[in-house]
Amino acid sequence: MRSLLSDAPAPVLAVSTSPKRSTQIGGHGDVAEIHLPARRSLGRLEGTRAVRVLGLLDLVSLGYNTHRLARLARGGIGPAPQVPATCLHAVPHSLDFAAVQRVAARLRLPMFLSVHDDPGYVLRGRAERLYALRRLGEAWRSAHQSFVICEEMGLEMCRRYGERPYLVVTDGLETIAPSPRPRIAGRLSVYFMGAANIPYAENFQCLLKALARLRAEGIDAKLITRAGRFPYGLACMGVPIESRPWGPQADVLRDFDDVDVVYLPLPFGPDHAELVRFSMSTKMVTYLGSGVPVLFHGPKASAAGNLLRQADAALVADSLDVRTVAEILAFGADRGSVVAENALRLARQRFLLSDVRARFWQPILDASERADAAHD
Repeated sequence: MRSLLSDAPAPVLAVSTSPKRSTQIGGHGDVAEIHLPARRSLGRLEGTRAVRVLGLLDLVSLGYNTHRLARLARGGIGPAPQVPATCLHAVPHSLDFAAVQRVAARLRLPMFLSVHDDPGYVLRGRAERLYALRRLGEAWRSAHQSFVICEEMGLEMCRRYGERPYLVVTDGLETIAPSPRPRIAGRLSVYFMGAANIPYAENFQCLLKALARLRAEGIDAKLITRAGRFPYGLACMGVPIESRPWGPQADVLRDFDDVDVVYLPLPFGPDHAELVRFSMSTKMVTYLGSGVPVLFHGPKASAAGNLLRQADAALVADSLDVRTVAEILAFGADRGSVVAENALRLARQRFLLSDVRARFWQPILDASERADAAHD
């Protein structure tokens, strides 16, 4: 969202309603951000399983949160210059979207909804889940315009909550490599950036075993991660692992100069099927513009996998079979160039940040102009 809000064609105020204040708030250049917590933070409990029950407090606080958001929308809170909102926007990762919907109805403002993750998965196990999903149906049907992270998500939201028009809005790229990067013969440096989440543990175990198999065949294979200290406590099986610290985008772009494959895992198994089915991650978009061949390692039933297969924009491993993954990683230079070139073409066609921003902002600007005209 921050990339879409940067260099915005209209005044923007981003509002975080998380009980715990993030260190990222207010640290993103021209995007004005404030913290308006939906309820009081309960400290360490917010990071434990108790957060599932704490959703009851979110329900109790919904009226108060709505009141404060309405006051903010009228221009009574926030950085100068204080002007009334002409549009409201919500991302349904918690119950705060329901407060936004109430404020939009109360002030007769157009509301925009961005569905990035399956709300049923995001809210799994939480006390407010059933109530939130009912309210999401109301928000979907009443939204002036809905944005979804992928076509599959849009179709699913229509199936659940009713046919409504939607626009696909993803992350975007400001720079795209001009051509595929050359591969060094006999070397296989596999690169992963981002949080190495626990659900990926089986993927990495399989990857390391595949790399060990290739090393036994004389290939200089290793794993490079840009995720701080590599987690899991996995046995590396003689495979070198280079763990680089978290760094800015400039560091990531430099990393691409000296790697042979970029690794895109999605977890297997039923526990994470809802996440995988609609995943269209920032990581994938960044990889597509790198000029380095992408290894997609995840289930067949996934939005990311569908897109990459259709465009032949990645090496695809859809199982945890070590031999299969090793054979896919032993790709030749010609195959690597083909998938990398197709990935660059896909990045230019679908993920240019200027195009994504225009798709996101045009309906908002149109609605704002109509609201201003009605007010005049």
